[in-house]
Amino acid sequence: MPIDPRLLFLMRRAFEAKNERFKGIKTRFLDIGCADGSFIKAVLDSGGCGVEIDGVDVPSRWLKAASAESECSIYIQDLQKGIGGMEAGRYHIATMWEVIEHVENVHEFLRNVSALLAPGGMAMLSSPNLLSLSRFIKGDRWVGTSEQDHKYLFDAKSLRMVLSRAGFRDIDVKGVFLPSMGPFFDWGNKLLSKSPGGGMLLAKAFKSELT
Repeated sequence: MPIDPRLLFLMRRAFEAKNERFKGIKTRFLDIGCADGSFIKAVLDSGGCGVEIDGVDVPSRWLKAASAESECSIYIQDLQKGIGGMEAGRYHIATMWEVIEHVENVHEFLRNVSALLAPGGMAMLSSPNLLSLSRFIKGDRWVGTSEQDHKYLFDAKSLRMVLSRAGFRDIDVKGVFLPSMGPFFDWGNKLLSKSPGGGMLLAKAFKSELT
């Protein structure tokens, strides 16, 4: 089954962040909300590039399939309620692709994500952008509001706020217009990211070096 090109876009951004922050270090990734393991599979199929990757999610039929097929550790844990038996401070990078909009208790969720990160570790996440041009064009058909499982929606300012209040620092949030268009268009996203109207928010934020 082909991998969603948006996940490949996000994988390229995650590897860029790894090379900027953890170059030459065996980097431990945690994919939060890993579902059927598609992102984990994409990372492993890429050759890993100096990466170890685990996954975590709440119980679902997708997670069951991921656990059966994956060679890495897949944890069943609701991070709104704690980190359970997972190892605190283990991971360099936590990815949350299209997850935070599904979370009821965002503050506790992000605090527990922070607990799983090593000092100086990085959280990376994506989410529908409340100020996207597609929202105004599509109206009620826009995925942010048409998806019944979405609890909250964010713009860049509100996403920075919740990350900051959960204790993250050096927060960067950008809009993305062309996540499905392949590597050739990555330059276009960098150029357009100064505009607030991209359909996808892409954020990265750091845990304090001192915690």
